[in-house]
Amino acid sequence: MQKSEKKQVKRGYRLRDRELAQPLINFLNTKDPGKQWLEKLIDAAARYDAAVMPTTERDWRRMAKRLDWTLPGGARKGPSADRPRPGMAQARDQALSQINSILGKFRLTSGLLYSVRGCWQVSWLGKNSSNALTQSLLILLNLASMGLLRKVKRCEDSQCREWFFQALPHKKFHTPECQERTYEANEERKDARRRWARNYYHNHLSRKGE
Repeated sequence: MQKSEKKQVKRGYRLRDRELAQPLINFLNTKDPGKQWLEKLIDAAARYDAAVMPTTERDWRRMAKRLDWTLPGGARKGPSADRPRPGMAQARDQALSQINSILGKFRLTSGLLYSVRGCWQVSWLGKNSSNALTQSLLILLNLASMGLLRKVKRCEDSQCREWFFQALPHKKFHTPECQERTYEANEERKDARRRWARNYYHNHLSRKGE
């Protein structure tokens, strides 16, 4: 596969993932009081990831070894569970406890809606939650099972704080306007910009008058 084709495939995956997450994003950006539980779940999931996910190249290599499913003789094995990083066992356990505590608040029942060529279409309903909250919870769990929940982020602009899907790793803002507003308010960036302007004037513009 050529490089351009690989880029198109990755872009297709990003669009698919964002479409999967969009109903959850829409719900999180409403004023529904039930969304607080999903926000707490996302926060606990982020702390869980921070306690188990690799942060160095050496850690990534160790994880790759644990994901080697081939045994001698060609037999296959399942991947081992994520282990806490050194010194992070307690943080992992606390996050895990909070995740299970929140999930335990939901009571769901399933029901058959119809079938398509013999394949059941099943719906889940919440006994103690609205349909919008229940469906958003199911999307959240589906994203988590795919390793995509960590891409559901809140805009870092203090005036925005909207939820969005982080399609690219470096994206931290809901819109370019949010990014520009945050950067303009950042004093360190202001000072860096002023220093750059002084240096540019000294090195380029001031010499034209000589």
